[in-house]
Amino acid sequence: MSCLSPTTRRPLTVCLIGLGLMTLLARPLPAADPRQVTGGDRIALAWFNAAGFYQNVLTGLQSLSMPKGAALRAELARLVDSAAASFAQARRQANQTACAKQRRLLHSALEMYRLDHQPPLPAPGPIDLARLRAGPYLKGEVACPEGGTYSLTGPLDHGGEVACSVHGSAKAPRTDANRPPAVNLERLIGLVQEFHDKNLCRPRGGLWFGVDSLQGFGACLEADCQPLPLVEFLRTIAPVPLPAPDEQTPDKVVFRLPPPARGAPPLTLTLTSRGIFLDAFRTPGGAAPTGPWAEMVALTQAGTSDVLVELDGSLFTRTMKEQVPNPADPIRKAVQSLARIRIVVGRGGCRAMATFADPQAVTTLQPPLEQQLGIIKPLLDKGLYDQLQAMPPEAKAGIDPLRNMVASLAVFTDGPWLGIAAPELPAHSALLLPAVTGVIVANAIPNYARAREQARASQCRANMRVIMGALEMDELDTGKRPARLDFQDLLGKKLLREIPVCPEGGVYSAEPDASGQGFRINCTVHGPLPD
Repeated sequence: MSCLSPTTRRPLTVCLIGLGLMTLLARPLPAADPRQVTGGDRIALAWFNAAGFYQNVLTGLQSLSMPKGAALRAELARLVDSAAASFAQARRQANQTACAKQRRLLHSALEMYRLDHQPPLPAPGPIDLARLRAGPYLKGEVACPEGGTYSLTGPLDHGGEVACSVHGSAKAPRTDANRPPAVNLERLIGLVQEFHDKNLCRPRGGLWFGVDSLQGFGACLEADCQPLPLVEFLRTIAPVPLPAPDEQTPDKVVFRLPPPARGAPPLTLTLTSRGIFLDAFRTPGGAAPTGPWAEMVALTQAGTSDVLVELDGSLFTRTMKEQVPNPADPIRKAVQSLARIRIVVGRGGCRAMATFADPQAVTTLQPPLEQQLGIIKPLLDKGLYDQLQAMPPEAKAGIDPLRNMVASLAVFTDGPWLGIAAPELPAHSALLLPAVTGVIVANAIPNYARAREQARASQCRANMRVIMGALEMDELDTGKRPARLDFQDLLGKKLLREIPVCPEGGVYSAEPDASGQGFRINCTVHGPLPD
């Protein structure tokens, strides 16, 4: 018998239970708990029905193996190859562009080094990056995105240029660098089936992605996992060697990875029996979501959606403010009151919508939105039509519903929400949608990137013309040529209203040209101003 009376035992039991609950609540959340992503200071959340998608993929693979799925299988193989080739081409072009920028930076650094040293150096051959950084003629790291090494093809004053072992030089580019092998759909299907049969990672909920107010990010997959077997399986299929884990137990594997970009937080990838968590947040998670974020979490639990995205309006209002020039424009006023953006994909169709702090914003923005949609729909339909022409007759039925969906796009209003809605796709068309979208988007990305590069280069050339004009005016006013480019001096003489800034962070310099009659303006990113 206890020596404590019932009167004493009851409050003691309550205290012990309270202490137990406090201890439980004080413990850190499991690494794969969605609250690590959804809770805390967040400005963007996305949720994907990973469990439902996983089951749809398995069902789709079963239908592909049946006789009536032969045409769909052949078309899916063609689309996967086309999408992979398009994305590979876009990646090659992006890497070539990035490498060209690095070569221009090196060329400018070598020019400055040559002017400061007699006899002129450096000699043709491998470039000594450490010497240039010590000068200092280089700031930060210079590296080819595909691991190429840089060298000088000849003397700079005799047409020598910086060349990359992977991408070549401006005069002799290499366009066949690192071409990926064709996608083997049969092997891909076999790997998915093997992954499923081994029960390596079975999604049992959603895939969450979040961004905090300091631009940190993270993701969480709710799944039943076998961490060690999963890592070993990935090692056998990965095209590059996987790093060794930093922590490893039967129930947990942790990889600590370098930051994806300069100034970004380091990445921590944790695989546990409860799921997978990628952590690069700058603010902690774990708290219960509040406000609109709690509303979004509730929508994920309703069972009617497959994709949900919620964005804070502050992500866009600053950029939109710069794009609408007239402060009195009612459209600008409406746009500046953007509160939230929501994207919903589910059984009832697809909707992209926004809500605003200004109660008149929906009425103001509906007509221009309808006008823009009328412009975009034919462009989307043309992309699908182009794909349709390359398909065999038996496979065209999978694309027609996609074109019907584009034709059905319509603007809608729902209380404070204004958006665009589309009907739900049939199951067989939904299976083709990622590949078709990949082809269209992959072909659009290079055009968009090229247009952006051209716009930035044009802006930089305009800046250099302004600098040249200011230097020539200074020479006319003073009767002597400026010895160097001094922005503060030009500002003080009212020859510049502001210091020109290269849109890609290049540094401007100026020196007399070969004729002795003008100036040679140079940018470390975009090179010299053309004649």
